Amino acid sequence: MSNQNSVIITTPSGQDVHLWVPFPKQVLYHESSVMNLLARGSRGSGKSDMLRWDAHMRLMSMPDVTAVLVRKTMRLLEESHLLFIRKEMKALGGYYHGTNHCAVYPTGSRLFFSYVGHEEDALNLLGAQLVAAYFDELTTIPWDYFMKMQASVRVKRGSGIKAVTRSATNPFGESAAEVEKYFVNKDVKMYDSELDLYARCRNSDLIEELG
Repeated sequence: MSNQNSVIITTPSGQDVHLWVPFPKQVLYHESSVMNLLARGSRGSGKSDMLRWDAHMRLMSMPDVTAVLVRKTMRLLEESHLLFIRKEMKALGGYYHGTNHCAVYPTGSRLFFSYVGHEEDALNLLGAQLVAAYFDELTTIPWDYFMKMQASVRVKRGSGIKAVTRSATNPFGESAAEVEKYFVNKDVKMYDSELDLYARCRNSDLIEELG
């Protein structure tokens, strides 16, 4: 189960185990209702854990939806999220399918782990109507890749569900200038072909100095 500040499970012996206890700014991240949210912080500020647990909480609260979590390379996924995912999914009552790089929740929802080197595979997920896309260290990810994924995150009209993009990053990387323009300055001009992009940019927010 969860409350405002923690994710807690109760063991068969009746003991409560706190799986995730966020810091105050991480609580703000989890509670935000904006369409696009970015957290910036230095290394070791808990960005990756926050992203993954945001996905856990979202997918544990919704039946039969799909999300994706993206890093620049498979090696970076293996050195961060994939180190913990099997244990976390077991605690949550789900499982992790290593061949498909997919976490499956008791709700029937799914979280795919992907990376830029498998752009084609990630983009194939868009047909599943992603309820959320998570980008870890966004400034290291090519901006056009982010925009392709983000612009296609969507749910069926009238579903009552809000599709979101959630990102975290340090201030430096190949897409740092675009991140600053989009999330900080909100400098996206509105043309007929970019109405959705403009709306998403305006419905975005930034949390600084995470952790």
